[in-house]
Amino acid sequence: MIDNIEIIITGDFVPPSISSKLEDSALQSFLYERELLDTISHSDLSITNLEVPLTNANKPIKKSGPSMFGSPENIRFIKLGGFNMVTLANNHIMDYDGKGLNDTIKLCERNHIATVGAGVSEKEAKETYYIDIKGKKIAIINTAENEFLFSKTSTFQAHNFDLIDIFQKIVEAKSKADFVLLIYHGGVENFQLPYPKMRKNLKFLSLAGVNAIVCHHTHCYSGYEVYNEVPIFYGLGNFVFDRKANIKTWFEGFILKLKIDNNLKLDFELIPYSQSLNNTGVRLMKTNDFDNFHKSINKLNKILSNSKAYEKHWDILIKKITPKLIKHIYPPSFLSNEKNNLNKHKGTKKIVYLYNLIRTESTHFCLLEALDEIYQ
Repeated sequence: MIDNIEIIITGDFVPPSISSKLEDSALQSFLYERELLDTISHSDLSITNLEVPLTNANKPIKKSGPSMFGSPENIRFIKLGGFNMVTLANNHIMDYDGKGLNDTIKLCERNHIATVGAGVSEKEAKETYYIDIKGKKIAIINTAENEFLFSKTSTFQAHNFDLIDIFQKIVEAKSKADFVLLIYHGGVENFQLPYPKMRKNLKFLSLAGVNAIVCHHTHCYSGYEVYNEVPIFYGLGNFVFDRKANIKTWFEGFILKLKIDNNLKLDFELIPYSQSLNNTGVRLMKTNDFDNFHKSINKLNKILSNSKAYEKHWDILIKKITPKLIKHIYPPSFLSNEKNNLNKHKGTKKIVYLYNLIRTESTHFCLLEALDEIYQ
C-alpha cells in the first residue's frame, strides 16, 4: 500500500580502496547495480552500518585487532548508495580515537546523513534517534558489545550494550514513538548463529516493547526467529567490505526491508546480494545463488527452532575455538594452543582459579576494572 513505511537496513560498510576520481555516475554504477539502487532509493529510510571512521587522523588507539579508517572523501560511497543514515555503535568507529569519530560525525552532518550510536559524550552516544515518517514516529536505538568503544583521551564514545539500560531505553522510546527498532552490533565473528547469551538477551528485550531487532558484526549472515511477536535478525552479513577473505560467507549478505503498514503491522523481506567476490561492488543474487541463499537461511532458522540442534552447533564451535581463546589468557610458555596439550592441564589449580575469576559476576567485574586501569 502507498501508506506503507519502508526501512532498509544493511550490514557492515567499509568503503573500498578504489580511486574516487571517477565521476559520481561512473562510481555509482561501478559499486552498485541499478536494481539494488532502486531498492534502496524507494525506501523511506535507508540505514547502513559505517564500520570505520572517515578521517585524516593518524593516531590509532591501542587495541587488539586491526585499526581501520576510510578517507573523508569516501562519504561519496555512502551517498551514492542512497543511504541517509548510518549506525556508528561498532568495534571500529573509535579506532582513531575521539578525532576520528568527531571527523566522521561532522562529515555526515555536512552531507545530510543522520547518525546514531556514538557521540561526543555518554549522553549523546546513548541518545535514541527519532524520525517522523508518513505520520508515524519511528525510534532507533543503536548499541554494540563493549569492544574498544571508548576514548582514553576524550569523552567521545560509542554506545556500549548494557541489558538494563537498553531495556529502559526501549520502554522510554515506546512511550514516545509508534515503532521502536533496535540495531545491535555483536556476535561471534564468522559464526552463522547467535551465541546463547546474546540470543537470551535479545529475546528478553522483546518484552520491553521493541518492534524489531537487527544485528550485524559477524561478517556473515545469520538466521532469524520471531519471539513474542518480535522478529530478531541475528546477522545481515557484510554489505561493502572489500577485504581479502577465504570464507565464502564474507562476501554474502542480505538487505533487510522492513514494511510497516498504517496499522503498524510489520512485514519484512530479505534481499540477498554478493559483494567483492570477483569485483568490487554489490550485486543482487539471482537464479541459483538466490535459491541457495534461501535454502541456507531456512536451514539456519530450522536450527534456531530446535534447541538440541542449536546446542550441538554451539558445542562444535566452542570445541573449535577453545585452544585459541585459552592461549590468549594463559601463559603460552606453559600452555600451547594444541588441543592435546590443553587436556594435560584440565583441573589444575591455576585453570580452576582462572575459570572462577572470569565466571563469577563480582570478580569478573573487578577483573575488568583492574585491566582498565592498566590499559593505556
